[in-house]
Amino acid sequence: MTKNLFSKAGIAAAALSGAAFLAGPAQAATPLGGLTVAVSPAGDKLVVGGDPRTIMVLDPNSLKVLSRNWIGTTIVSMAFNKDGSILAVMDTDATVHLYDPNTWKAKYTLRKHDKMTIHTDKGILAGVNSRYRGGSIEFNSLKDGSNLGKADLGPKERVDAIGFSKDGSKLAVVFDAVKTPDEKKVGYRDIPKDLRGAARDEFRQRNDGRMSSFRVYEVPSGKKLWEGHTYFDLGSRGKITFDGDALVALSYSSYGAKIPKDGNAKMFRTKNSFNYGLDLSPDGSLWLSGGLRRFSLTSTKDLGNKGQGQLRRLPGWPEYFKGFSATANNKTIYATTSAYRIVKLDGTGKIIKVAPVH
Repeated sequence: MTKNLFSKAGIAAAALSGAAFLAGPAQAATPLGGLTVAVSPAGDKLVVGGDPRTIMVLDPNSLKVLSRNWIGTTIVSMAFNKDGSILAVMDTDATVHLYDPNTWKAKYTLRKHDKMTIHTDKGILAGVNSRYRGGSIEFNSLKDGSNLGKADLGPKERVDAIGFSKDGSKLAVVFDAVKTPDEKKVGYRDIPKDLRGAARDEFRQRNDGRMSSFRVYEVPSGKKLWEGHTYFDLGSRGKITFDGDALVALSYSSYGAKIPKDGNAKMFRTKNSFNYGLDLSPDGSLWLSGGLRRFSLTSTKDLGNKGQGQLRRLPGWPEYFKGFSATANNKTIYATTSAYRIVKLDGTGKIIKVAPVH
């Protein structure tokens, strides 16, 4: 039976191996090309951006470009605050810029805020300040960028993902998996041939000789509430949220896991392969994910499929999804792709309109 906790020997071996270290911005915030997207909770403001270092304002209905606003830096992710008066933009230097959508001037700049995560209703932004000798999770106001608190991290801890609880009172942190003698390693040929899908994913991760740690903090005080260990390896391009006290994680690949406090995770798969585009709905109820032409909506509570679809193939290089954003009630969802296209969906995943952004 797989152990859920590291032994002292396992922790020491992992530390000596140098496997746990803080990821720099170049690893954690490299764009995949194409565009990412943000829609205001009310659905009245829609923007896209990416490698061209420009925030493009679109009409939410026609999807036509209304204006182009050069900001001089490459855009990794974007999100509006609750009333749409602030747009938070994270660039490839892991710097977060808070823009006024009326003037497109930066009101505040937050450096070393990797893996930008926002709780819309609470108006709180969280980001990872990576330092080799012990970093921190910084909590800031979306309104004016002021510091609200922080959660300290241990030396060399490498963060894979951070995510708020649905009410914004807690923040989960998942760390990179490290080698440990507490979990056996089984070769690829020894994986049972009859296992398929999530069951095969789970067997492989339970027997790869690696384990991850996770921690939950109070927001914004940074007080540690609980921590644990799990066989599940999220990877640095995944995301995490909550279902009650359980963590719900979704990786860059098509698999995810629900992780209870004891770390004995149950894995699942989305209906699309590879999550080149991955985000959460504002209420935290849906995973919005897409890979090569295909996308799906997945419940964070029961892990069931709530909608899926596929774009028609374009000639030339394959097109993949890059970004997702939903209105406050999940009535309308927008997605962007590597082919500089925007896709408008309804809450069931039905494609309403597809348009190039140029």
